[in-house]
This record gives sequence, C-alpha cells and structure tokens, in this order.
Amino acid sequence: MSPIVSIIVPCYNAERFVGLLLDSILAQTFGQWECIAVNDGSTDSTLAILKEYAGKDARIRAFDSPNRGAAEARNYAFSLIDSSSAYLSFMDSDDLFVPHALETLMEACRMNPKFVGAHAVADMIDQCGLPTTHGNLAGYGQRLSVRHGRIVRINPREPSDFAAMIAASPYPPGLVLIRRSVAEALNGWDKALWPVNDQDYWIRAARHGNFAFVDQVLVHYRRHDQNASDNFPVLHAKHRLLRSRTYHSPENTPEQKRLVREYNRAWHRLRMSEKRLRLGGSIREGNIREAVRLTAHLAGHALQYFKGTPNAPGQ
Repeated sequence: MSPIVSIIVPCYNAERFVGLLLDSILAQTFGQWECIAVNDGSTDSTLAILKEYAGKDARIRAFDSPNRGAAEARNYAFSLIDSSSAYLSFMDSDDLFVPHALETLMEACRMNPKFVGAHAVADMIDQCGLPTTHGNLAGYGQRLSVRHGRIVRINPREPSDFAAMIAASPYPPGLVLIRRSVAEALNGWDKALWPVNDQDYWIRAARHGNFAFVDQVLVHYRRHDQNASDNFPVLHAKHRLLRSRTYHSPENTPEQKRLVREYNRAWHRLRMSEKRLRLGGSIREGNIREAVRLTAHLAGHALQYFKGTPNAPGQ
C-alpha cells in the first residue's frame, strides 16, 4: 500500500531513544506511512538500530549520511520520499507519538482542505519516559499571537496563522503535519538558523496559509541532557536573526511585514518590563554590578522598541 504520510527522522547518536520512537510509529492507528530515518554521522549504534527496524518493517527506510546537522538530514530525507506521499511529519528521534497522532492530524487536514497543515500540542516526559513539568508547563507549545502591539494567548478554536507562528510556533517539530505541496515550495530547512530553524520553517509555511489546530496532546516531548533548546545563548542569538530574516524577507506581503514589526516591538516591550523588575530588585539589594548590566540591557531594548524594525541580517 502506497504511503500517504512521510515521517522524516534525523538521527544523531540517538541509540538511547530512537527505538522507542520507531515503536511509537509502528503503533500508529493510521498505517499508510513511510518513515525515512537518516543516520546523521552517528558514532554510536544508531545506524544498526535503524537497519534492524527497517529489516522488520518495509515502511521504515534507513539511510546513512555524513554529519551535517538535523536540517540537512531532513532536506536529504525529503529528496527520498515516495511519490505518492501527500503529507510530511518531521519527528525528532527522542520524542514519541501517541497511537492516534497521525490519524488525528490527517483528519484535521481533511476537514480544512485550504489550510497548509495541522498541528497539536505536546506534553513532557523525562529520559525514563515519565511525565515531567521541568522547564515549562506540561501542555508544551502554548499558542500566542501578536495583536494591537501585545503578545497574547489565542483561543483554541482559532487556527494558527502567520501572526501566531511568528509569536510562538509549534514545538517540537513532530507536532505538525504539513502538506507536501507546501513543503515543496519552501526550499528546505535552513541550517544557519539552528536551533530555531523549525520556527523559520513554519513561519515560511504560514505565508501560504493557516494551520488547523488540534487541542490534544499527540506527542511526548522528551527532556534530557542533550536537548538543543537548552543552549540559551545560541537560542537567543538565533531568535534575533530569525526575526530579522523574517522581517526583511521579500516573500512577505505588506501585512505580514507589518505583523513582524509589531511582534518585534511587543517582544522588546516584554523584555523591558522584565528588566525593570529585575533592576528594581538589584537596586534594593545593593548589587551595583548587576544594576549596571541590567540598565545597559534595558537601554538596548528601549532603543530597539522605538526603532521598531529588526536589524537587517548581519547587522
């Protein structure tokens, strides 16, 4: 039976968890899928595990590649998908699907044929697979949007549009099912924006239309000592670059460009509020060094707020 969904899984030193992910894929109630798993230059037994699963079920295909990062592994896998596949899922090797995940997302796409795809929410598990709220709320991936100069939460009945994606896109990537026709227009994942190239991908997709939102937990997001999203200095720097690239993209409509500018100002407004509170605490505690540092940060956010537009890439 030809696949309708292609599940793309980049794997780097994933021997601890990738077998559990593949088990969750094999347990799906929707069976017309293929899984393209790319070993991204692992130095552990990841490739052997992938080949073992591929030998058990022909829907799983294992490929070996030099280490070039998850973005390039996803792009390589995209070039290998079956011609009959109509939807894509980009699953991380350490996360898990709930059994009805693909079936539920497929139904949401069928009910909204003009949308570019569908997404849900995740909860968190630890490295042992047990529920956790470490680092965030259990309902991971809260939905935000920018409206009237503010970053606000949005109603679960609303789809996720361009404004929602620039404010807080779905995470982890496996939460999203996207139409192949849209993915073909996006020119792949941008390696230069790691670890926020997933948000970049969904923002670019949202230029083509909305995502249906499914208010259900369909993915278990695993927190462990190697999560890329825990590299906060790199994360913050790449978020700044992402805002800049998004704003200056020639693919924007005038309204999309206005929304990015509005979000940029709202983001700096929030940072200013946070820094003012911390500055007051530092002054009360007599921590002069910290007060000076926060004052400099506050001035920088104020400058960017009044400027409004993100810097051009490279500035």
